[in-house]
Amino acid sequence: MNSLDLLQQADKRLVDLVSTLSVSNLDAPSPCSGWSVRSLLSHTVATIDAFAAALDGQGGPTEQELFSGADILGSAPLTVVEKS
Repeated sequence: MNSLDLLQQADKRLVDLVSTLSVSNLDAPSPCSGWSVRSLLSHTVATIDAFAAALDGQGGPTEQELFSGADILGSAPLTVVEKS
């Protein structure tokens, strides 16, 4: 399996997982102290977007934006994850 196959497999797993989450799941604490599932997932999506921007030669989020845990999922987390 090559690197692209692994990335596509990981992307599918993330989309499948997010499709099972409810609002109460998103607001639950994550295993990372001080981070909810929503903030951790927002961080994950921001990281994916940062890597994509770097590959495209574009600027990505700042370090503060990347590690703030700010909600970038809004009311449609699955849609945001599918677009990342």
